[in-house]
Amino acid sequence: MNQNRVSALLVLALLIFAQSNALFLGSANSQPGTINTFSNGSASVDISLTADTLDTNYSLEVPRNVTFQSGQFMVNAKDEVASPGQVSLDIGLDGIYEWAFDGLGFGDLGHQNKFMNNASSDSIYSNGSAQSSPFYLPHNSVIDSGTMDISYTSQVPAGLVPIDNITAYETGDLDNDTLDEVVVKADVHLPGTSAGPALTSLDWTASTGITQSTWVPTCRNSEEIVVIDIDNDNYSDVVSIAPSEGMVCIHKTNSTTGMLTNATPVYLTADLISAQVGDVDGDGNADILSIHQGGIVSLRTYNDKTGNFKANTTLTVNANGTLIPTQLTAMYADHFYGPQGDFSALVVDYTGHTSHVKWINNALALDIYSFDGLESEITGADIDQDGDIDLFSSTMQGFVLAENNGTSWNTTSVASSRVFVNVTIADHDGDGTLSLLAPRLASGDGNAQTIEGNISVFDISTTNITATQTVLEPWSCPQDSRFIDMDADGLPEHIITAGEGTTFGLFIGSWNSISMDIDQNGQDDLFALGYAGDGVGGTAPLAFSDTFGLLPTLLSPMTVGQAFTTHDYDIKMNTFTFSFSSSGTGHFNLSNMDIGYDVDFVVENNPAAVGNLTNIINQQQTAGTGVILIDLPFLSTKTGILSLSSLNADYIPGAPNLALPPTPLLQVDELTDERVAISWQDLSDFGDDLELFEIFKVPQGDAFDLNSAAFSTPLNFTLDVDISPGDSYDYAVRSLHPFGVTSLLSSRLSITIPFPSPPLPVQGLVAADTADDNGSSLMVSWNASEELVSEYRIFVESEEIFSLQSYTSVDTITPFVGSLTTNVTTQGNGDALVDRTDYWLAVAAYDSYGNTSSNFALFGPVQSQNNSLRSTNIVFDLVTSGFSDGSSFEISALDSMHLNISLMSAGEGIPAQDLDLYFIGPDNFEHVVSGVTDENGNWNAVQVEDLTELANSFSDFIGEVSLVAQYAGTAGTADIQPADLATVTLNGLGLLRATVTSPSEPIQLDVSSQYSVTASITPELPAQSARLANIIYDWHLTDAAGNITDSGTAEIKGGEITLSGSASSTDVLTLTPSANQDWYSPSPAATLSFTFLAGQVDDTGNETDNETDNETTLPSFPDVTLAGSLSCQAVTYAWEQNSSDAPLTCTITNPNPFEVQIVFTWAVIPATLPPLSFEPDPLPSSGPTLTMNANETLEITFTPVRNGPSDGLLPGLQGVGYTLQLICMDDGTGRCSTMSSPSATTEGELQWTLATQLEVDEPVDLNPDETKGGSGALVGGIIALLVLGGLGAAFVLLRPRAEEDDWFEEFDDEEEEDSPPVTKPSRSLDEMKSEDTGETVDLTPQARRPSLFDEVDGRVNIEEFQDDFEEEVETLDEETEHVAEETTEDDGITVDEQGTEWWEDEEGVWWYREEGWEDWAVWED
Repeated sequence: MNQNRVSALLVLALLIFAQSNALFLGSANSQPGTINTFSNGSASVDISLTADTLDTNYSLEVPRNVTFQSGQFMVNAKDEVASPGQVSLDIGLDGIYEWAFDGLGFGDLGHQNKFMNNASSDSIYSNGSAQSSPFYLPHNSVIDSGTMDISYTSQVPAGLVPIDNITAYETGDLDNDTLDEVVVKADVHLPGTSAGPALTSLDWTASTGITQSTWVPTCRNSEEIVVIDIDNDNYSDVVSIAPSEGMVCIHKTNSTTGMLTNATPVYLTADLISAQVGDVDGDGNADILSIHQGGIVSLRTYNDKTGNFKANTTLTVNANGTLIPTQLTAMYADHFYGPQGDFSALVVDYTGHTSHVKWINNALALDIYSFDGLESEITGADIDQDGDIDLFSSTMQGFVLAENNGTSWNTTSVASSRVFVNVTIADHDGDGTLSLLAPRLASGDGNAQTIEGNISVFDISTTNITATQTVLEPWSCPQDSRFIDMDADGLPEHIITAGEGTTFGLFIGSWNSISMDIDQNGQDDLFALGYAGDGVGGTAPLAFSDTFGLLPTLLSPMTVGQAFTTHDYDIKMNTFTFSFSSSGTGHFNLSNMDIGYDVDFVVENNPAAVGNLTNIINQQQTAGTGVILIDLPFLSTKTGILSLSSLNADYIPGAPNLALPPTPLLQVDELTDERVAISWQDLSDFGDDLELFEIFKVPQGDAFDLNSAAFSTPLNFTLDVDISPGDSYDYAVRSLHPFGVTSLLSSRLSITIPFPSPPLPVQGLVAADTADDNGSSLMVSWNASEELVSEYRIFVESEEIFSLQSYTSVDTITPFVGSLTTNVTTQGNGDALVDRTDYWLAVAAYDSYGNTSSNFALFGPVQSQNNSLRSTNIVFDLVTSGFSDGSSFEISALDSMHLNISLMSAGEGIPAQDLDLYFIGPDNFEHVVSGVTDENGNWNAVQVEDLTELANSFSDFIGEVSLVAQYAGTAGTADIQPADLATVTLNGLGLLRATVTSPSEPIQLDVSSQYSVTASITPELPAQSARLANIIYDWHLTDAAGNITDSGTAEIKGGEITLSGSASSTDVLTLTPSANQDWYSPSPAATLSFTFLAGQVDDTGNETDNETDNETTLPSFPDVTLAGSLSCQAVTYAWEQNSSDAPLTCTITNPNPFEVQIVFTWAVIPATLPPLSFEPDPLPSSGPTLTMNANETLEITFTPVRNGPSDGLLPGLQGVGYTLQLICMDDGTGRCSTMSSPSATTEGELQWTLATQLEVDEPVDLNPDETKGGSGALVGGIIALLVLGGLGAAFVLLRPRAEEDDWFEEFDDEEEEDSPPVTKPSRSLDEMKSEDTGETVDLTPQARRPSLFDEVDGRVNIEEFQDDFEEEVETLDEETEHVAEETTEDDGITVDEQGTEWWEDEEGVWWYREEGWEDWAVWED
């Protein structure tokens, strides 16, 4: 029994011992302690890590049955050792890191080589300034080293565009993108051709870079090119200039394809030296200005209607101070007085004298100012920045600078040994200051990779230039330069011809200035200057050089004392950026960043639930005695050295309680649109050591981040108000306990937040037509909802609305107070409302979640109406046998016209409206047709097969004409909306069509190689013959080589055009209608072309048989123009108007051996028309002049016009003064300009006879013996008649007469010869008196008085009454002399009874002046 009792006690003791094992082990470590060495016994270790290989060679050796109060060690980042990259520590290998250096943008441990976005490089766009991407450096780190590759590439990367054999290049905006392109001319081999000049263009865009167009052949032997917008379409064109060919080639830019068109040759005046292109005449189009041998400056202006250039206008420049044409050597053209000023040219002759050629009064002219000093190479720029163009010209002695003073140029000559060739004045670096850039030419070594030659940069003023230290080396052997801003960044690209060996082309690139601010203090630290390429074109990027190691020096102080951010595992980082600046636009490229630093990181806290290293060690505790080895598993991304130090772990006796708590079970307590309430088990279920609960929340289906709880609580429930109705969320909860112990995560709880109740239907909905509008509009109003409304939606449909689900709203209205009125103009399908159509409108209130009640407010049906004045437009539909393209037309009198006119408004025709159609042409031509539109708004206005069916007057429908349709508008009717007035004009040309008949066989030259050719021109209507007069043809004579040897103009006269001159049998004569006669339409061809046959010789083989080397001497051209004459038939007009007023026919004679212009005017234009006046035809008293051929006569008709009764006139001869002027017509050779008198004037009187007024007279008994008293009365009557007749005769006789006047012979058969003509003098009385002796005679010449009475109307026989009335006549003479004496003035002037003034000069010559004359005439008996 005792033995059994002992055994039981032993078993009990063993059980107690087994349960108390930990207690016994604890007693083995009953003292607190500290661990400060790693398992190898060292306080610090260097671990050699291999990339991507887990290393567990080092561990922590800790005692069992203890609780650690703290635990940490240091990770030492060192610049001088190989970095292990990014490193992580996972104790227990549970996937939860206890420490890691692996943050985004952290780079490698000890070496920062990443930006915050974890990129190893950075490309930063700069348009003047830029910031790099940010990067981290550890807080309080010491920067030991720092390197980085930082370079810059301009937006247009610098480099060479390979093109061989470049001969010229210029710049301009070919594609109308506001950015200039480069046009290059080079000798190239095109398929199927030999090498020749051709054009290509280089364009840059941000998306494609520099692209080259296909080659287009241009003028043979062309030299310079000009890029300019010729036709004012905003697309620059190209002009290629070929002086040796005497021509230019025009290449217009196709605005659709952007390509240059094929060459269009334009021939210039012979002996071409140089040409420029610009808007000389100020019409917006570019003209061709050129200089030629013999001092000639020529201009061909552009005709934008025909797309061609007009005939040459020339100006001859004489040598300075002489009348001898000079020899021009150079021309420079520009807008010298600013971009808005005129385009003009400076021409330089062989002496250096410079003349300014300008466009003045529609002609080329020389400015009054000129200067000396320039030579052949001239460069212009606004050197002094005052808005005008100054000049630089290299000379044999140095150079000349010319300052523009606003009217001319002040020159400064500077002697210099420098040679300036191909210089350019430009702002090459974008600093706002112009420099002179001169290529320093050098011989290449054949290797394009080694640079020979450069472009030297000089400072320039208007008086001198100064060399600078700047030298541009774009490429080897630079030759010439242009500067344009291809990318609009304010910094010009240098366009430079360069190359050697086998590599030639155009270097393109800008000269850039860049800088870098390392420490962000606003002061740049690094700088670079030069071309910035990308390596593709042979030019490397522009790079910074940190010679003095500024990068680490300036960064190191910035890691201390500045704000930092704390990341996982208590890693603290400072953020840094670099600032950059650039003079242009481009990209900074940052790469190979390596900033080495030293810093210590503490391994202690972590973001996981375990919290820190201390909890991790405690969780490794087990019962028993001895020690536990806790491995330190490190993993690195690179092979390198990881240094650990400063281990410190404090513990106390006794193991921690590590029991696992229960898993939370979640339930929803409340769910509304505003909040969610969730709860789980009672707190007591989680034990006394519960610290708190972590609640995790993510959008439904997302993963939970256990290192980042949404919120936490010490309670067993939570309330979430951060929710949105309609969204779905997942929730989970776990409990936290000491030593990092956590419960398992709860099951996922998914919740969808409900929506609130929708708003109630709106009240007070009303809809109606919008008053006084253009239709298609309804006014809608309703009352505001009393509930919380986010928006109102309006629905409009052409059917009644029962549900909103299938409809789209037309408008959305924000909440308002009270009531709202708005208008709607569209229906649910997006179409506009159709007037007079039924519509239903619904308005629904929506909350912020898009919910609305199924009930809604509805109104309808309602219609919109258009009750306002609508605009109208008139549309022409013109079909003609002439030409019409909708925007213009060309039509002749015999062309058909089918014109339909539509009156429209908003695409609909307006019926029953009155329209008027006006035909308007030159010379006040007007014809009106009226009509009414049909039900479709159309009016067939004109339907004729030729225009003369409308009226015969359409034979004059010639020139610039218009069709004008007018609509006066309507106030509207019940069926027609009010419509506004409208007018439309279609402009066109009324054509004068004519048939040209000319010889088809070659023209036979005579023995002197002279030719004469005539072409007949017949208009399509005889009534148009007068319209042919003065139509001008340009002609030119070309030799066998195609060179123009002679040219000029000719006019149509009498239905013919005749041209004569000298030519050879190989010449070709071409006649083309001149410009500005677009209305003239000859057929079968506009251009006439004639060839020649050699002249015939006589049998002796001699062309002439004179004795002067068989040469024919042509007569010289006259020096003066002879006066023409006007002779007229005699005609008598009745005292009163009757049907017998026949026209007065006269003949004008041109006595000159050359063509003349005729100018006919009346001597006096009275304020009140006389009883009888005349209208000349075809001599207008005003308007265009006529011409006459050499030695030609022209018949003129004067039609009498009765302006009133003949009362106040005396019967007999009448007259009205006229002036006839003949003016020499130039044939293009300048012959008239050499004459001393190129015009001559004749003054005469157009005369006719006015018949006696018909009277019934009583017979008169002339026998004095019968009735003495009766005889006296008769004598008195006859004397009165004689006096009246004498006064009338004197009025007629004292007018000037032409030499041809012989009218008096019809009235006096006894006169043997004509009286000498009386002409108006060229001297005034003051001029004559200055030569007078002062002697005054107060009587008129006695010889005059017989002629006055001898020429009285023949109806009274003076001789018959002479004996009977001798006494009376003598008495009358005495009275006349008495009157003359009484009217004698102090200056020697006397006035006779007819009012004629008389005066005798010192030589005894009598002068007289009729009433109304300004000048005096010589009396000739």
